This record gives sequence, C-alpha cells and structure tokens, in this order.
Amino acid sequence: DRALDIGAETIQVFGSGPQTWRFKPAPPDAVAAFVEKARENDIQPVFIHAIYLINLGTPDAANLEKGIASLVQYMKLAADIEAAGVIFHGGSHRGAGFDSLLPQAVWALQQVLGQSPEGPSLILENSAGMGNHIGAGFHEIRDVLDGVGSDRMRVCLDTMHAFAAGYDVASEDGLKKTLDEFDREI
Repeated sequence: DRALDIGAETIQVFGSGPQTWRFKPAPPDAVAAFVEKARENDIQPVFIHAIYLINLGTPDAANLEKGIASLVQYMKLAADIEAAGVIFHGGSHRGAGFDSLLPQAVWALQQVLGQSPEGPSLILENSAGMGNHIGAGFHEIRDVLDGVGSDRMRVCLDTMHAFAAGYDVASEDGLKKTLDEFDREI
C-alpha cells in the first residue's frame, strides 16, 4: 500500500526483523494477497533484503550456518512472493583478510544456492568499506561471483556505500569512473 501511495514501481521489503535471527514464515493468504496486489499494480521487480546479521567471514561455524539457513529461508520467501531476488551484505572478515575468507564465503553461497528454489537471484550488495567489510571494493565482489560460478548471483550497487568506501560518485566525472570500474570488474 505504501508503494502505491508514493507511486513506486519497484520495492524492496524485509521478510522479518532485519536485526534478529528469528524468522516467521508468512501465512499463505498474506503471500497470495501480496503477489496479487503486486501483479495488479505492476509493482516489479520486487526484492527482499536479508537480515543484517549474516557474516560470510565469521570464524564461528554456528553463525555461518545460521547465515546460510537465513539466506535459504529468504530465498524460499522470495520464490513464494515472486521476488526477483534477495539482497544481502557479505559481513566482515574481522581482520583475517579478504583472501583468507574467500573460500568460506564462496562455499557458503554455493550452499545457499544449492538449497534454494529456482527463480530468485542471490544479490550481494557492496559494503560501505568500514573496517574489514566484505565487498567494499568491486574486485572483491568480482572474486566472490567468480568463485560461486552461478548466473543466479547478482550485485546490488549501493551508491551511498560506494561513496563511503572511497568511490567518487558525487561528481559526474567520478561517477563515470566508478561505473567504468564497476563494469570492468563485475
């Protein structure tokens, strides 16, 4: 309803509280109503944003498994509501270095895709680059995509995150250079 009120043509929604592991499946009647209203009003594509707790670089195996399970739940919800995909943040390597965690991140994302229904894409959002965040540089996103090797992996380019990571998206020339690098790397 809010999308219709503001004249939105596409939307991004959360499937649960973004700062908790708890996930309550949507009732089938709510799913059907959502799909019908989106179709009737040509609201497309629809995206879901995953929870913020996912960390592909965590040294804690239990938290990595929780992240995988959460992404799988979101991918199932995305299929149910006919969403184009699930956008997520890669997390942090916590000082271990991107190269050291890349195999773990690739493995985790392959697990998610292997357990997910066909249809929705899994969409890695670039990070703001604070600390040791995964995907602040376009070359890191490229390495993740290449490692996973699936055409279901996509990228969400958040320009505010790119700016915070040091990309000049505030000037016309800077934006052109940033997008040229994005195209070259990704």
